[in-house]
Amino acid sequence: MWYEQPAKVFAEALPIGNGRLGAMVFGRTDNETLLLNEDSVWYGDIPSTERINPDALKSQPEIRRLLAEGKVREAERLLRFAVHATPRDQYPYQPLATLNIETLNSSGGEATTGYRRDLDLQTAIGGVRYTRGGTQYLREVFASFPAQILVVRLTAVGTGTLSFAARLSRRPFEGKASRPAVNTVAMEGQAGPRGPRYAALVQAAFQDGGTCEVLGDTLLVEGARSVVLLVAGNTTFRGSKTPKEDGLRQFASAKAKGYDALRAEHIADYQNLHGRVALDLGGDDLSLLPTNKRLERLRTDKEASDTALESQFFQYGRYLLIASSRPGSLAANLQGIWNDSFTPPWECKYTININIEMNYWPAEVTNLSECHGSLFDLIEIARKQGEVVARKMYDCGGFCIHHNTTAWGDATPTGPQVWHFIWPMGGAWLATHLWEHYLFTRDTKFLQDRAYPILRDCSRFILDYLYEQPDGTMVTGPGSSPELGFKLPDGYLGGAGLGVTMDMALAREIFAATLAASETLGKDAALRAEIDSKKKRLAPYRVGKHGQLQEWQ
Repeated sequence: MWYEQPAKVFAEALPIGNGRLGAMVFGRTDNETLLLNEDSVWYGDIPSTERINPDALKSQPEIRRLLAEGKVREAERLLRFAVHATPRDQYPYQPLATLNIETLNSSGGEATTGYRRDLDLQTAIGGVRYTRGGTQYLREVFASFPAQILVVRLTAVGTGTLSFAARLSRRPFEGKASRPAVNTVAMEGQAGPRGPRYAALVQAAFQDGGTCEVLGDTLLVEGARSVVLLVAGNTTFRGSKTPKEDGLRQFASAKAKGYDALRAEHIADYQNLHGRVALDLGGDDLSLLPTNKRLERLRTDKEASDTALESQFFQYGRYLLIASSRPGSLAANLQGIWNDSFTPPWECKYTININIEMNYWPAEVTNLSECHGSLFDLIEIARKQGEVVARKMYDCGGFCIHHNTTAWGDATPTGPQVWHFIWPMGGAWLATHLWEHYLFTRDTKFLQDRAYPILRDCSRFILDYLYEQPDGTMVTGPGSSPELGFKLPDGYLGGAGLGVTMDMALAREIFAATLAASETLGKDAALRAEIDSKKKRLAPYRVGKHGQLQEWQ
């Protein structure tokens, strides 16, 4: 993917990441910007146990009665005020820092030629190159999973040299600046009162020529032919009490290897995953055109085709999953790990009524099974809080999660509308990912240790959550079809219902997976019998007058 100009806005920058640590590279010539993220920089959270509405459980029978009688408006009034979590909203994922690299020897009047900004999907290395005043300036940026750092190499080829100032910022929530080692600057702070403490560091680790010093909170390099900057970011989220010292240890390990070894190690690690799948759709080779011009060609010429770009887009999706979800990292959130805002859209959470599932759809089918594990870790974290929510909100066993969660696994209902937050089937949809992983890998140890306990407890919740209708059929509810509503004859826009098709489909799928897993492992015959009994009584799907599958009963 390559372009003839720097990124003007965040969405045009190129993402790099090692699962845990990421950056958006703008590729500016005089004032380069790398927006840095670390996957655990979440504003301090409130546990589910503190957010459960005290009126939720006692209101459930009345809500079901009202929905059964078709009194949606009255039922949703109770749902809005008696069931919604208190406080209502979950906290956001936030940026780690911004690394600013300000060029100090730019003449300003000299023309810049031969500009190119690219991201090589074969090596996961971002590049910038341009020529000015007879000197070619080169940059390479990559996020190393083995070394757990970002690496930036700047080079001047020709008569000119490199002179720049590198500084970490986090406006308007600047952290404490320090100089913890030679040619190193650091910034430390805390992401909210209950949030993790973080530390971001940058160090000029390797340098050819020139000088390097630290003045104030800024790293100054003058007259160098090449410089390698190492960037670290760590928090206390995973139990460490010394995120700054963690970064210094990562730097020491990386310096002992040297730049060439770091680069080679990074490429080998990345290609072990990315290189497993090739996709050739044929077509003309249009790689000499910048990526944005190839896209524009398809937009403006209805007869044009670019199947090579389509296969590249497929590989870009795989690249993004590798870059935002690796063993030991948190799961990829709404924006992967790339977020430039302290108040991001939808708090940049884990939206589990579709978005996080979409992030992970490529995991098994494109041979990236290892990248799926971070999602399984999140499910296990949320399951613990979901057990409390299932019991205290619905008087049900097992566990449930609603349509959003956080790094701490919040399981309570949150969101602006009833047809967002009244959906306790989030855990069920997530559990299907564990079953899919087993179907692809046939790993019976994984099935026994990780997948089956979650499938079993998901089924237990659904079994208790099912509600018997007068005709003897069983439905879930109250629930909703996530983010979809309906209009009643009087114009009222509603969303809540009993036996919503989305929920019933998930109930059938979880029951089927639990039965198969239980039989494979030879466990829980009594549970299988109960599932068999209630599965037969599930209300059938309904077909509407247009031949469509109805979303609501």
